[in-house]
Parts: sequence; C-alpha cells; structure tokens
Amino acid sequence: YELVTRGYLASIEKHTNFNDIDSLMLKLEMRAEDEGHNDKYFYTDKICLCVGLNDSLDTIKEVMKFHKVNIVHVDCPNAYIPKLKDRVKEVRELLPEAFMIAGVVVTSDLTTDLVNMGVNCASMFINSGSVCRTAERTAVYRPLLSTIIDCADAAHQQNAYVLASGGIKGCREACIAF
Repeated sequence: YELVTRGYLASIEKHTNFNDIDSLMLKLEMRAEDEGHNDKYFYTDKICLCVGLNDSLDTIKEVMKFHKVNIVHVDCPNAYIPKLKDRVKEVRELLPEAFMIAGVVVTSDLTTDLVNMGVNCASMFINSGSVCRTAERTAVYRPLLSTIIDCADAAHQQNAYVLASGGIKGCREACIAF
C-alpha cells in the first residue's frame, strides 16, 4: 500500500488470495477518489499481479471481474523451462493489453526470445551467489552488471525493458556484481 501511494510499482506475491488483493485494490481506489484523482485506478495501475508456471489463473480472473489489471508478472525460476512459453501465451490471451513481465533471464538471447513471445519486460533475479540457490547448486555465476547490460541491450533493440532485482545483500555482492 505504502509503495504504491508513493508512486512505486508494487508486486503482489503469487500466492496472495483474492480477498487480500481485492481489499488492497478497493483501499487504493477509495484513496484515489478521496484525493480527487479523476481516475479511480490512479494507484491500482501500479499493482503487478504475479502468477507462476503451475498456478491457477483463477485469482487473476476473479480480480479482473472487479478491478483493472494493467501489469502481470509470469514468475519462473528459469526462463529456459519450456512451459514458460505456453504460460506467457495463456496470460497474454487473458490480458491482451497488460504490460507483461516474465523471466528469469541471464542472457540476451533469452531476453529476445521472451520479447518475441509477447513479453514487455524480461526479469532478472541474479547475483553473485550468496542468495541465489541455483548459483549455489551449479557453481555458475554471472556478474550482475554484465547481465544487465547484455539483457538491456537486447530488450531495448525491441522497444522492451528489463527488470533487475535481488542479489545484493552486502558489500561483497556489490563488488562482485561489477
């Protein structure tokens, strides 16, 4: 609530139930009206609903009955998972005008593939290893800054975006990111 009312994008965790989402959306719509905004969606336009590969779309469908859904995030631990393509298509059919975020990517090729699937923004959740279970298990790391540069370049060539998040817990990770 606080992030959105201060102008930030807020992502609703994918396991949040309809009643909690509905309550938040109503509260934000009422605040917009109380503040005299012409658009009751002034704040709710900054809410991103998340869905995983195996999650039901029922909650998003229910929210759509009562509220405007502008941003959706298809969350996947690794965008190389073949099922992601089907999920992106399914969500795009449900929300053809929504701004769609999907990922997780670490290469420019995969960023390009996601954009070609209809994604507006490829997400990256990468780091130097201290909070990344995949990196810990595989001992494969990709520097954060290099990944952002590569993926952002690929996305921008197609008028798309990247969302880089996570990975920095302390000075060690900040230094290794470069």
